[in-house]
Amino acid sequence: AIYREPGSIAELLAEFIPSGYRTQVLAALQSLDRQSLIEKSSGCFTLQPVVMEYVTAVLIDLVCAEITTLDVAIFNSHALLQAQAKDYIRESQVRMILVPLADRLMGKLRSKLEIKHQLDRLLAKLRSAFVGIDGYAAGNLINLFRHLQIDLSSYDFSGLCIWQAYLLGMDLHDVNFADTDVAKSVFTETFGSIHSLAFSPDGNCLASGDFNGD
Repeated sequence: AIYREPGSIAELLAEFIPSGYRTQVLAALQSLDRQSLIEKSSGCFTLQPVVMEYVTAVLIDLVCAEITTLDVAIFNSHALLQAQAKDYIRESQVRMILVPLADRLMGKLRSKLEIKHQLDRLLAKLRSAFVGIDGYAAGNLINLFRHLQIDLSSYDFSGLCIWQAYLLGMDLHDVNFADTDVAKSVFTETFGSIHSLAFSPDGNCLASGDFNGD
């Protein structure tokens, strides 16, 4: 339902948190296939449209409840948006998942400011209980911040696993990403191959030089 298009077993297993559930995933796919709840084509699987609509609605309900109670499970185990997916897939994920989720949060919390405060509380919990733990919670949180156009200047995400965060075009002034894992995330610009690094004498600045001479 999150993929919005057919996905292979290898892709599903690569996204799964926690890892190591190949046997269970294969058994689940076989069960869903027997019940005609999924469609299979060229080794890839997808949901029938009506089932996808239902599963997406359930996913949004569960994630909204987790955000409001700060008791996250699915919010950490499932990436609501795939930062490196093709543009039309990512845009579909925003339209079909992030937009309804934001609307649902607005219905519960009544204002964008209250949503921000709740997301800030969630970030505080992640920084106290999820440091060094694999998952998508911090990436999902950043994607919600981005969708809601909340300024992240001076936010502290240090120590967190930030997977599948779409940071293209975001102002990250003074954002703390120390000791983070940003796998599968997308930034505005990327360096080429880094050739050299040097700290300033006071240790406050780091300069890098790449093979393009930048």
